[in-house]
Amino acid sequence: MAAACVAGCETTPKNSATPTLPEQNAVAATTTAPADPAKLGAKLNEQLMAAIERMSADDAKARDDAFVEVTQVLAKNARDVAYVQRVINTVQGQMTTRLTAMLTTDDEEARARLCTALEFNEAFSTFCIDMLEQPPELRQTLLTWSGDPANALLVGQVYSRNTDTRRDSAKRLSSLKSDEADFLLARLLLDESREVSLMAVDAAESRMGSERVLDAVWRKAVELPLEYQALSYGGMGGLARKSAYPMGQQRMIQIRGRQIYLQDMRQYLYYNSVQDAWIAGDLLVEAKSPAVEKRLADLLRRLDQNRNDSGARFRPFLVNYNNGNDTLLRLCQTYKPKDFVPFLMRGVALNSTEGYDTTINGQKYRQSSRIELINLVVQFTEQDKDEYKLTRMASWGNRALIAGSVKEEEDTAKKLLAWWRDNHKKYGVDELKLEAEGPLRIGGSRFTP
Repeated sequence: MAAACVAGCETTPKNSATPTLPEQNAVAATTTAPADPAKLGAKLNEQLMAAIERMSADDAKARDDAFVEVTQVLAKNARDVAYVQRVINTVQGQMTTRLTAMLTTDDEEARARLCTALEFNEAFSTFCIDMLEQPPELRQTLLTWSGDPANALLVGQVYSRNTDTRRDSAKRLSSLKSDEADFLLARLLLDESREVSLMAVDAAESRMGSERVLDAVWRKAVELPLEYQALSYGGMGGLARKSAYPMGQQRMIQIRGRQIYLQDMRQYLYYNSVQDAWIAGDLLVEAKSPAVEKRLADLLRRLDQNRNDSGARFRPFLVNYNNGNDTLLRLCQTYKPKDFVPFLMRGVALNSTEGYDTTINGQKYRQSSRIELINLVVQFTEQDKDEYKLTRMASWGNRALIAGSVKEEEDTAKKLLAWWRDNHKKYGVDELKLEAEGPLRIGGSRFTP
């Protein structure tokens, strides 16, 4: 649809003047209020309306100049919020009047072209809203870049309401190497459509050198699954950010005397993030990037600071809570953060209050979250798991088990703690501080935003 608009409607030539934003300090320069706001407002309103009229001129340069004049008039009066609001209302009124006139046409082709133009306008307006949230320098860059008709077409596709259009735009972005293209690709990486998001992951493989793209991939592979865990099981403090997709809570409404239960479907966006985290995680593992290493170290510090729910901070590394998603463990194996083993050992030192015994082929086994942590320490320090009587059961989701019961778990934990007392300095820990902070309770069911 956006393609039809750009192809069928007059567009600005590539060599024409490109609209520019007002200077960053334009508003700050206006330090005194006008002597007579009413007179000045009337004058500026007349100037603004004249500029808006010229925005529909046949000449491309005249339209660009008019756009610049409109932005400058608004910037000069940004301090007067009431006046700006009146200007906006006037502009909206003018647009409504013109749009109403356009909608009354009986020409089918004209109506089809109008529909296409409105679809493109909606997409481009959403892009402008995103652009306004960026720093001034980036706003200027994006504005200049999007002034090219080919780039404007791509913006319309990325922000289109049509899922297929957005999916195809991800393929186009994979061949573009620019900061502006990375801005659009980062949006698609977190698209609400699973198909679009996955296509963007495929396109991002060659763009992992971009900080903006890497940040979006990290969010998809790591942050969103962590937020899902925090919202699902409780705990983990600030990891449950409200800026993420809201976790749907069931609501009940009454319609004609009947109770109807509603579930916010946006929660499935979280489900998708958990399923697809390993795919996006592949890019982070293969990137071998210092930026990923830094993010991983920062994440471990964030988790370790969250001790209000005892063992919840260890949950992201446990098989029981990750539905097969081993992205964080793979990242730790690749980047080997120096704080990871000390972090795990703090979990081993906690008093375990959860776990269960089971019998497999006549042999008694013990499974618990602390045993999972013990297994990870043994694995990452390259010790012999047989010395700790550790085994894994593939049919049980590859969970770590210890032959025996509670006593054997306690003995194994003490053995590993004794090893730690002799080796902690090798892992950058000068002082031995593993006092039990409380019981190890990793489960939970409450919602903790």
